[in-house]
Amino acid sequence: MPTALRPTETARTTEVVREARVIGLEAVALTDRDTLSGLAEALEAGRERGINVICGVEVSLRFTRPAFTGSLHYLLYFRSSLLENPDFIDAITGILSRGRGRRLTSDRVQSINDLFGPAGSIDRILKRPLALEEVEAGGTNITHRHFAESLNRGQGLTSNR
Repeated sequence: MPTALRPTETARTTEVVREARVIGLEAVALTDRDTLSGLAEALEAGRERGINVICGVEVSLRFTRPAFTGSLHYLLYFRSSLLENPDFIDAITGILSRGRGRRLTSDRVQSINDLFGPAGSIDRILKRPLALEEVEAGGTNITHRHFAESLNRGQGLTSNR
């Protein structure tokens, strides 16, 4: 997908499919990070506009190894008919939940507080410790956007600080 069509965290899949049609594409591959939730909407929009939608998901995998600690992201593409297969949905949902979820969010909140909280080791820019509940208030599939929004809303931080 061309960069100009890459959706932001807030772009709806229907907008991406509509824009693909406007610029003359016949097909578009859509992935969302660790969720399948936007794909049914994208497929419907594709049918309505004559765009072939290739289904996919960006799978986050966490690693803690001596040589590497962090997460890797794999793009997984699959036939749209698999969205109607309960066994596939159960299996992929289980895999996706291991890359995200409350434990990962909690670990990241703790890291932010350790580095930038009132007793932070790098820069004490938070007025008070960030609370897990603040981040989770933004939704169920927590991404960097939810962290940014909670830091802006609860701490008054912007992209400049």
